[in-house]
Amino acid sequence: MKSSFRKSIYWQATLWLGVFLTLAGFSAGFISGQWSSPVVLALCLVGVLILFAGFIVQAAQPQFWQQRSTQTGANALVSVFALLLILGVFNLAATQKPLRFDFTENQRYSLSEQSKQVVATLNKPAKLWIFDELQSEENRNLLENYKRLSQNQFSYEFVDPREQPGIAQKFGVTSFGEVYLEVEEQPQRLQTLQNQGDNQSGLSESILTNALARVNTGQSDSVYFLQGHEEYALNEISEATERLQERGFVSSPLNLAENLKQQTGIPEDAAVVIIAGAQKPLFEPEVSALDDYLNQGGNALLLIDPRTDPGLNTLLDRWGVALDPGLVIDGTGGVAQVDQATGGLVGFGPTAPLVNTYGDHPITADFGNNNSFYPFSRAIVLTSVEGIQSTELLSTNEDSWAEQNIEQDLVFNPEEDLKGPLTLGAALTRPLENQPSESSAPDSTPPKESRLVVIGNSTFATNGLFSQQLNGDVLTNSVLWLSQREGEVLSINPKDPTNRRIQLQTVQARWVVWLSLIIMPLVGFGLGSFIWWKRR
Repeated sequence: MKSSFRKSIYWQATLWLGVFLTLAGFSAGFISGQWSSPVVLALCLVGVLILFAGFIVQAAQPQFWQQRSTQTGANALVSVFALLLILGVFNLAATQKPLRFDFTENQRYSLSEQSKQVVATLNKPAKLWIFDELQSEENRNLLENYKRLSQNQFSYEFVDPREQPGIAQKFGVTSFGEVYLEVEEQPQRLQTLQNQGDNQSGLSESILTNALARVNTGQSDSVYFLQGHEEYALNEISEATERLQERGFVSSPLNLAENLKQQTGIPEDAAVVIIAGAQKPLFEPEVSALDDYLNQGGNALLLIDPRTDPGLNTLLDRWGVALDPGLVIDGTGGVAQVDQATGGLVGFGPTAPLVNTYGDHPITADFGNNNSFYPFSRAIVLTSVEGIQSTELLSTNEDSWAEQNIEQDLVFNPEEDLKGPLTLGAALTRPLENQPSESSAPDSTPPKESRLVVIGNSTFATNGLFSQQLNGDVLTNSVLWLSQREGEVLSINPKDPTNRRIQLQTVQARWVVWLSLIIMPLVGFGLGSFIWWKRR
């Protein structure tokens, strides 16, 4: 009896040794990642052989398969195997066609619909290079979203310039955080990420998506800002020119009077001509040159402030546009809330009408009821002209009006003032009478219409205000539409997390401390003592 018991103890110890060696081998291989290591192979092989030999010896006993423990163990083994098989099938299916759910408030970890459309139709292999010592998990997740939808056309790589100086030198990297998009061995710098400690700033989905959109279209257009009549200089609207550069536009100043002296006029590569806040009237030859440019399929964006006369009335009359001389007043207060976190302004008063009503047009298609605001603006009056199709883009509320006499109190005078809602911006098209032949523009599609956008304000496009609310999107989308890039991505708003921090005053913070550390514990202790005393 003792001999049989002793054999059983020895046999169980041997089996446990096999289990131990097998688990030790799998653990060593999993941790080191070197499954071909002699130590890992030896541990796994010896452990499996011991377990296999034990199973053979036990199976040779006559009563082994009739034992209750054998049947229970076999059932458990089959159940475990079936469970592992089911999990493996689900895991394989998830790997082949993964499903992701983004439950964040503003879908922060999902691509916008514009990005999905662009990356799904990417027609050339594109690779994004991030030259930085850090690898942000948030940036990696964003790039994985692009890669998953790109049909193997998009890839990315993080490179530490110190460890791979050859690649960094090839791209001309000069600092950490530079991001390049490479298409057909042609690199293009997109942005520079900023590092703060161990944190890396986020990649811009808007910049990357529009860069990929340019890969599909192969377009890069020139935008000219008219100068010479006290318009805004390019350094005063640098935020706008940088945004346009991200969309593939090259912004340049245009002194039309000087060009006309040299008999050159508006450059032939001008996709859009912008007049941003001219304070002095244009010369008659300049107006004629602009009119001829529009008649030949050109496109223009006119930002005209109140109490100014850029001398464009004759041109605008032919498009059915009139400029009201009054200053638009928002009777509800016109408060434009600007992001305080960036040190912006808060509240412009009634002279900055707040707009959240937009026309049905590609420029404002995705604006919804979001806000844009226009400090010191004028109203636009549209009249019907044969052949001209016009759309109101920006409309004020019913409590607004165009004040004709700003020297007096800001009170609506029905005899003089224009009652709201008022139109602050409009988009117009006019078909060309003489269509250019296909042979005259072999490398591009000839324009079939002229396009014009008129906005009774230029301040919204200046540095500081351009990046607030939808102001920048109004100008950017206008230029994109005017350039006749049909189907290209317009604008993607950043998905910033909602700031839900509670700002407590000193008194409130003291009350929180007293309630959490003193009052509530005393109340709980008092209730417990009362219940104990009642139950005695």
